[in-house]
Amino acid sequence: MPRRSRSPGRPAALSRAQVVAAAIEVGLRDLTLQSVADELGVSISGLYRYVDDRDHLVALAGDEIAARYVMPPGHTDDVASYLVGIGHGVRSLALEYDGLGDFFGRTGTHSPNWLRTIEGFVRELTAFGISAPDAVALGSSVANFTTASVERQRRAELDAALGRSTPGRVETVPVGVDPSELPLLRRGQYALAGMSADDYFTWMLESFVDGLLTNLGDAPWRSCDAETPGGTGDDPRS
Repeated sequence: MPRRSRSPGRPAALSRAQVVAAAIEVGLRDLTLQSVADELGVSISGLYRYVDDRDHLVALAGDEIAARYVMPPGHTDDVASYLVGIGHGVRSLALEYDGLGDFFGRTGTHSPNWLRTIEGFVRELTAFGISAPDAVALGSSVANFTTASVERQRRAELDAALGRSTPGRVETVPVGVDPSELPLLRRGQYALAGMSADDYFTWMLESFVDGLLTNLGDAPWRSCDAETPGGTGDDPRS
C-alpha cells in the first residue's frame, strides 16, 4: 500500500529522535529526505535542522537499529555455539530492517552502537579463553557473512516478486541455453529448493563457523608481534 503523506499545514516541532524514527519507518533501503519529510508532514528544508544530508540520516537510523541487536538465547555453550548465535541474531535484525545488511557492509564500522555490539562479541568470545585478535576476526567474519547472505536473500525475493529467475537457481533457464545442457545443475538446484531459507542459512552458517575455527591456527595475524591480551592461544573449540 502506498505510504500516505500527512496533511500539509503548520508543522509541529520536531526532534532528531522523531526524524530518525521516521527514517526507520520508511526503511533504510528506500530512504530519501523526501520520503522522511512526507512521513513527518514537513518540508525537506525542515529536516536540515536535524541532519546534514541523506547519508547523515542513514547513519543515524542505522546506528539506532544497531542498538536493538539481541543475542538469541541458548548459544553460550562454546565458541562455535556463540558464533552461530551471533549469525542468527544479526540475520534476525537485518531481515526485520530492510537495507540494514547493506548499511553494515558500507558504513557499519562508523556506527557507535554497532561497534559497541562488536565489542560485546569480543568480550564474550575472550571469556572462552581465546585472544582478542581472534575474537575480533571471528565475530566480524560471522557478522559480515550473515549480512551478505541476507542481502542475497533480499535480491532473490525481489527477483521472485518481479517474475525473474532467482539468482543461483535454474528453474527458469536463460534464453539461449538448452535445459538439456544443465542436467546435474538443475537436479541439484531442485533439491536445494526444497529447503527453507532458515534451514539453508543455518547449514551455511554452521559450516562457515566450523571452517573458521578449523583454520584459525593458520590465521595470518598470528605471525605478527602484536600483543594478544585476553587469550591463551588454545584451540577455541575445546
